[in-house]
Amino acid sequence: MVLLRKGGGGASAGNYVQASCQVSDAVGNCVYIAGDIVGGLHQVTTCDPTDFSKMPAIGVIIEKSSLTRCTVLRLGELEGYSGLTLRKVMFVALDGTLQEGPPVPSVGSHVFVQRVGSVIDDSKVYVVPNFHLVKRID
Repeated sequence: MVLLRKGGGGASAGNYVQASCQVSDAVGNCVYIAGDIVGGLHQVTTCDPTDFSKMPAIGVIIEKSSLTRCTVLRLGELEGYSGLTLRKVMFVALDGTLQEGPPVPSVGSHVFVQRVGSVIDDSKVYVVPNFHLVKRID
């Protein structure tokens, strides 16, 4: 998947942040702040909605310039998806990516639900993380 940032819709250079990430973090993953700023870079890694300490998402990785350096979109348009439903709310999925609709916990467990954006076209999402988490229990 290739995610492209769009210049319009309120997106500006201030809506992106260069960060240090894990080798396993991929483009399209929602990320949280995993540690202090080191060398001028935020430390981020992929969200896990089953673990409160690995939430909330502050944005979505849109580019990896190396195995451990990434660009995170904090606010603005992403394109590169397909088959999305207009006006659906996007949430952090169980695998840390974006999904339409909230994640569903497995039987006897829970997840922390976070809205991260909204579908504005069948291939575009407007990212605007809501930092309120709701615990969903099965």
